[in-house]
Amino acid sequence: MASTAVKLDPGDYQARWSLGWAYLYHRQHDKALAEYARARELNPNDAELITEMANLLIFMGEPKQAIEQAKEGIRLNPFHENWYVEYLGWAYAEAGMPKEAIEVFQKAIDLENPADDQLWYFPTIAAAYADPAVGRMDDARKIVKTLLSRKPQYSTSNSVSRSFPYRTQEQVDRYVNAARSLGLPE
Repeated sequence: MASTAVKLDPGDYQARWSLGWAYLYHRQHDKALAEYARARELNPNDAELITEMANLLIFMGEPKQAIEQAKEGIRLNPFHENWYVEYLGWAYAEAGMPKEAIEVFQKAIDLENPADDQLWYFPTIAAAYADPAVGRMDDARKIVKTLLSRKPQYSTSNSVSRSFPYRTQEQVDRYVNAARSLGLPE
């Protein structure tokens, strides 16, 4: 449908954005990046598009660029939705900046009673707490406990391999190994 929308109106940035999203989740990263870039050329000030592009950049292995994208989206829309900040925290975690990730996630998510749609960040948050630079294993265990109490069927391998369109196997392995080391089921 996104391809059809682009064919009908190649200048519609939302159609390009949708096509980029579809390419990403079909693991066609270069095509996804091209469509997101074209969408941004067509509408360079859409804060939601700019922040959503951080998602693509994280999955492509460009978390530092994703940090800049998320910050730019937040700057453009000071009345942004919470997911802008959640993406920023995720980008920090993926960039190997666990302290910054925790600081951001603590502002964005009630870690004691998260919304269901925020639980997918919990393996990332737990890994940030467990990172040797942070060393807060009790907090990491508490995050894991919360996740498993709310989603007892959680499986890292299924979540990552089915839902997370990382570009490289190395990214997948890093995520799975971090989660496994925290006691999350594979």
